[in-house]
Amino acid sequence: MKEEPKLTYDIHVHVAGNNYDEWGNYVKPKISNRFLIKHFIKKLGIKAGKIEGISDLEKQIADNMKSLISGCKIDRFTLLAIDAAHKENGEIDMERSQLIVSNRFVSSLAKTSNRLLFGGSIHPYRKDALDELEQAAKDKVCLIKWLPSAQNINPSSKLCYDFYEALAHYKIPLLCHTGNEHILGAFSNKLNDPVLLKTALEMGVTVIAAHCSTKMYLYETDYFTKWKRMALEYENFYGDTGAFIIPTRMISLKSILKDDRLKNKVLYGSDFPTLNMIRSSFWILGLKKASMLHNIKNPLDQYLEVMMHLGLTSNSLTKAGSILRI
Repeated sequence: MKEEPKLTYDIHVHVAGNNYDEWGNYVKPKISNRFLIKHFIKKLGIKAGKIEGISDLEKQIADNMKSLISGCKIDRFTLLAIDAAHKENGEIDMERSQLIVSNRFVSSLAKTSNRLLFGGSIHPYRKDALDELEQAAKDKVCLIKWLPSAQNINPSSKLCYDFYEALAHYKIPLLCHTGNEHILGAFSNKLNDPVLLKTALEMGVTVIAAHCSTKMYLYETDYFTKWKRMALEYENFYGDTGAFIIPTRMISLKSILKDDRLKNKVLYGSDFPTLNMIRSSFWILGLKKASMLHNIKNPLDQYLEVMMHLGLTSNSLTKAGSILRI
């Protein structure tokens, strides 16, 4: 009997919203004028107005996302929620929360298409964190997403231990931002050090380090070396390719793909709608190829084509099928 082809996955796709009363979504007004936030919203198909002032933003994003994936080569896309920042006493910290995308919104959106998966986000310091995780499991969450420097999460804190036990129990992987953060960093980038995730790994949680701990700028702290060491040390530690169309990160990806041990620890994720620097990477992609890739209209397919040109293996596209909670 002929074996069925494996499904392909993009495990790192962002959405947004601004309706706090109905959905629990929120955008801090002072960040809406940032260049990267404006780019984020434009790529999501929103052409006019500040994000916090668009009355039907959730509907527009839902409609545009379904339109984007309709013709894509990737089979499944994980949409990511972003929980609010919280204090160590478990209280929500709205003053320092810059972007909230609720589990309820993302779960509801994921139910509209069998190509969309629900990626939840639950702050481990919340007093109701375990109840929220139980509900997310019932809602078919496939992973939990953290952005430590935006949410005030220290992954090595004892406040995370009960949450790690629950993640291991439900077999829900943790997708955690690692390396420097450039859009929502309300707290220290030191919280994004992959070494802080060792406790989770040792407690049996499967952890995916977003961006493989790579850096955007040459002057930034290098966490990539730590990621490589940990990826070889821990069987349940992976990385993703989110936001890799940046010259410095492309160089890191090429070094990963030269190592047979490391290239099997990388999962495909686009980090849509992140900024891609295709034209600035012509010296890596080649001038003619960079021009051709830049002209691909669908940003989800565009990201895939760049990664495949750089040598990403098919295993990176399908491996999530055995790692996500599906």
